[in-house]
Amino acid sequence: MPEPATIWFNKNLSSTYQVVEILRREQRANELRIFCSHTHPDNPALRLADVNELEPKGLSESDYLAYCLEMIRRHDVRVFVPGKMTSSLSRERERLDSAGTRLLVAADAPMLRQLKDKARTYEALRETPLRLPEYHRVSSLAEFDAACAEVRSRHSRVCFKPTQSVFGLGFRIVTEEGGALKRLLSGDPLGISLEDARRCFAESAQFRDVLVMQYLPGAERSVDCLAQSGKLIRCVVRRKPEVSEGGQLLEFNPEIEQAVRQLTAHLRLTGLFNVQFKDDGGGEPYLLEINPRMSGGLAMACLSGVAFPLWAIRLLLGTAQPEDVPHPVCGVRVKEVGRAIRL
Repeated sequence: MPEPATIWFNKNLSSTYQVVEILRREQRANELRIFCSHTHPDNPALRLADVNELEPKGLSESDYLAYCLEMIRRHDVRVFVPGKMTSSLSRERERLDSAGTRLLVAADAPMLRQLKDKARTYEALRETPLRLPEYHRVSSLAEFDAACAEVRSRHSRVCFKPTQSVFGLGFRIVTEEGGALKRLLSGDPLGISLEDARRCFAESAQFRDVLVMQYLPGAERSVDCLAQSGKLIRCVVRRKPEVSEGGQLLEFNPEIEQAVRQLTAHLRLTGLFNVQFKDDGGGEPYLLEINPRMSGGLAMACLSGVAFPLWAIRLLLGTAQPEDVPHPVCGVRVKEVGRAIRL
């Protein structure tokens, strides 16, 4: 019987615990050996792995690369799924390949840097048929004022967010409804008045780039994707609920799938990544952003019958071909639930 292939997850992927659970449940007997590392000893994925190590803290980029090469040698890693220093590791793909390790990342280093910047991503897709929201990159109060006026002249509501952020951090919807006190006491995390936004931006003559955009009030969809060298293999569209208590629908949506197929080819994406769309008031979907990593909700997409991380690993190892990947089952409602674990 052949030895199992060692798969390494380093620090910083929020979905690692669930992904390891999926791999353990769906793999064939003796197919994989899971290695997880993290800088904190209480990280739950360490308990679930077949083997684990604590990562040293505070390493420089070059020292961390040396650490990775040592871990690859020590554990005979066949596939490396990085969540930390992804762009830096992608630049060193040839060295990792020569060490016998395949890197599971969504793009090469220049494209990963581009995808971190939402404005640059939009600019790269301007010549495609994809619908993009109106946006303006700003870094001063004067630019913010001009952009808000421009967007408001064509759209009913305005929003803004940093060009580089994760988990929706920094996203705000400009509103005058209810007043600041009511928004504060009601726990509204997204609404901000134009006056309050201007007061914040006025604190600095220049601030890091922000996108001022039209606000899209319609349905939001998160699409988990598996691709190979610019060709979309499978995707699952998750339509998010209008209220937080509701479940997500694994939706059959040919229009969204075609849009994802186009951007995958245009940007030469590969491996696992996530794309987010939101409808305007008329129900037309617009691209929000592309996340070049496994999404936090990937486990819900896997309830479609496609174990995305397992098939991505098999494709890298050459133990499966694209046509082997099953087609997802749609029309299923799903929801994540929290649970306690013992560390």
